[in-house]
Amino acid sequence: MVGAYAIAYFGDHFEPILILFLPLYYLWQSPILLLILQTMFLGLAAWPIYLISAEVLNGRWEFISNQNKTPSNRGTDTPACRRTGNLTEPMRRKLTVEVEIASSNRIGDFSRNDRKKLVALGIAFLWLINPLVHNVNLFEFHAIAFLPFLFFWLFYFYLKLKEQPATKKVFSCFCVFVFLCLMVREDVAFIILAFLIIAWIDAFSNKNKNLLRITSYGLLITITYCLASFKIISQLSPAGFSPFSYYYDWLGQDWGEIFKHILTIANLEMALGLLAPFLFLPLIRPQYLWLAVIPLGQIILSAAGGGALAWQIHYGALFLPALVLAFIFGFKKTQIWVAKKIQSQYLLLAVIIIFNLALWPSFGPFSGKAAPISNKQVVNGLIKKIEPAASMLASYEFLPNLSGRQEIYALNYFFLGKQQFGAADYVLSKKPEYILINFDDLIGFDLHLANLNWSAKYYPAGAARLRELLKDYGIVALENNVALFKKNYPSDRSLYSINNQQPAISNQNEFNFDNKIKLTNYGLQIIPLRGISRRETDHKLFLSLTLEPLQPMGKDYQIILNDGTNKKILPLAYGLYPTSQWQVGGKITISYQLDWPVMENKSIGLELGKLYGGLEIGKLRSTVTVIDGAEKLGEAVKLKLE
Repeated sequence: MVGAYAIAYFGDHFEPILILFLPLYYLWQSPILLLILQTMFLGLAAWPIYLISAEVLNGRWEFISNQNKTPSNRGTDTPACRRTGNLTEPMRRKLTVEVEIASSNRIGDFSRNDRKKLVALGIAFLWLINPLVHNVNLFEFHAIAFLPFLFFWLFYFYLKLKEQPATKKVFSCFCVFVFLCLMVREDVAFIILAFLIIAWIDAFSNKNKNLLRITSYGLLITITYCLASFKIISQLSPAGFSPFSYYYDWLGQDWGEIFKHILTIANLEMALGLLAPFLFLPLIRPQYLWLAVIPLGQIILSAAGGGALAWQIHYGALFLPALVLAFIFGFKKTQIWVAKKIQSQYLLLAVIIIFNLALWPSFGPFSGKAAPISNKQVVNGLIKKIEPAASMLASYEFLPNLSGRQEIYALNYFFLGKQQFGAADYVLSKKPEYILINFDDLIGFDLHLANLNWSAKYYPAGAARLRELLKDYGIVALENNVALFKKNYPSDRSLYSINNQQPAISNQNEFNFDNKIKLTNYGLQIIPLRGISRRETDHKLFLSLTLEPLQPMGKDYQIILNDGTNKKILPLAYGLYPTSQWQVGGKITISYQLDWPVMENKSIGLELGKLYGGLEIGKLRSTVTVIDGAEKLGEAVKLKLE
């Protein structure tokens, strides 16, 4: 299974659980199916959370070491007594208070046990409104999103295993969910390993021989599986190990640098963001936070370190099992205190629910900047022009819609000529039949790929590589900087042209941008497409520019259009011929065709600028190109409508 990365899929992440969904995917080969499955599994995780909460809130699972029973306690050898063992006097007083609270008189027909179940239902509801869960769901499709559902069932059957004697059904379910969790992704083995160590310690402390044996075998299997999965990745990855080992190359530095790397505001921001939706209650009973230690180390010790990104995208799924379990136990302890002080069973739960809803504007998927609204109808129309089995090179945003093809290539990796992290060359087995490009991506490449440590050295050759490939392709359609090319397609359209002959006469429209680039001619038209209709998409802007470099430039400038109300940034020469490669003496003519709102003025401002910014996670967890500023080249020029 080889994807757009041009490497075997399991050479990136080992996720054999995806094999289980192949029969379904065979019936409906669409990325929409994967998104539906992801949403279903994340939502259904509330079910085992409810069952776990009901068990814990009913006081059945306090992890207290069991002492050897004496003749005096034989008469109390019940499942409840086996769970608590001999208690010290302070413990006994605490238990007595809890039992008295649990045995309180009924209020009508609604018993204390019913209220506990209602609170457990509220905790399950908290999962459904937790902004971190929705962030995981909306940031693309990732197999790691299946982990919470599977792990919570694993933990529920672990609680059942603690009942002596455990049934074969419970034992079988426990083993099945251990394997299913391991199949999610190779690094989930670290979470399962931590969980089994905690379970082993608890079984040893309570002299639960049955559970001790089960967890011992589980540890052996988990370690073996972990080693095997990384071995498979190393065999399939061009890096010879996990491609993500690139993130940790810096760790050869001295200990002082490592501590400075760990103790940062960004890492604190990550920790606060993960704990905030749980009102920091996991810190009250932190035992199960040990499950998150290795995932936390994976992120903090990476070259980029931690930050809000960890809980804005799918990485949150690695932490949610630990956070939810610690929260349930922390919630129980806090609720007992609140019930004593305020005599309310629901106040704490209500506060946390309201707090989660209040976090949505800043923590949830609606936070951040909105991604530009693309013309989906136009894009879908272009995709329909492509034969289902045709080989493709496409921009990243189009890859899901083109999935299922035998040959599909990612524009960003072809542009660099390298696979992820530069592990190997990115080679096309043959030239694709079609190329679908959103040329706005090339602005993102300039802001992002040109500044990443691993890709910066490959970026300068990218435009020439793409230009060379497109020589054999004709333009089938061009809409709003999105172009569809077909191999050997006869077309008289071109995105830009280069004329190296000197003009005999200067044009009256000439304008000089800081003595570096001269605008020698232009054409500007806006045409209403639907008569008297004045909707934004009913007007088309046609712009042609003829530019002449006056001196060599070391920077790549882009076009900024502004009519006083609307602003649009365009890749100069579609990013295919960046200004750093322009030759003095030549002329470059570029044509654009864009949707444009109705203009009140009869002119539009044109500026050239070197952009600065990068990529961020925006609303609905889409990747957004963010421009922080621009180094303007001279002053703006007013282009008048013809």
